[in-house]
Amino acid sequence: MQPSIRSRQSLSVWGAGLFLFAASTATAAVPEHQERHFTVQGHPVVVLQNVVNGRIEVKSWKNSEVVVFSSAAKDKVAIDMEQVGDRIDIAATSTVASGQPHEVEANFQLTVPEHTELQLKTQTGLIYVEQVTGDMKLESIAGDVHLKEVSGYIIVKTTGGSFVCTLCSGKLEFTSISGSAQLLQPSFTNVNLMTTSGNILYDGDFLRTGIYTMKSGKGLVEVRFSTTIRSTCRPRRIPARWTIKRRSSCSPSSIPAATAINSRGC
Repeated sequence: MQPSIRSRQSLSVWGAGLFLFAASTATAAVPEHQERHFTVQGHPVVVLQNVVNGRIEVKSWKNSEVVVFSSAAKDKVAIDMEQVGDRIDIAATSTVASGQPHEVEANFQLTVPEHTELQLKTQTGLIYVEQVTGDMKLESIAGDVHLKEVSGYIIVKTTGGSFVCTLCSGKLEFTSISGSAQLLQPSFTNVNLMTTSGNILYDGDFLRTGIYTMKSGKGLVEVRFSTTIRSTCRPRRIPARWTIKRRSSCSPSSIPAATAINSRGC
């Protein structure tokens, strides 16, 4: 009978330990919310370095103030914010062992003046920017980058994350290893899209004086538009859907993906 008693006691203690571990884990996972307000003048610059995982969302308003709302586990992430003049620096770093990066996350929601310059970096979370007209540099390793109604000099870099830009204008540079790019109804004067294995979709018209370069090492480059290109090649009406192959001649159905497309060439 004694072995049975020992077995029950051991099982009871193990069960209690499991319950305590689950309870402590649940308590540690509760996120802490912070909200900070920064008054700015002139040309604001916001730099956000999210060294851990997490989403960054930026929207604009008419006020001369930057509002930062953050959400992160207090015992796993340290968030520092500092303002010097019109520049605001935000950093999120992990306070846990390096072997647990997947458990560390910090999410940010920013409200900024329309003409704010942005420098945003995260690991795996989505970067979303809407209606901001300042220059911006956006970097994500595995997260996607989505832009809507933005303008300026835009630089986007990802390793595996995809890029979607809707109703954007200005100048764009996009580089990625395996990420895809979609430009929907853009008004860019200069576009440079480079990806090693991702696909590229350009759905919109080309500006007469614009310069457009799109190249994918292994993926498909597709252009959809309806306009007349006047170039060194014979002018022709371009079909609504035009697939660009990686290697081809200047023909009605395809053009070289690595060639600048503007009013002077095909």
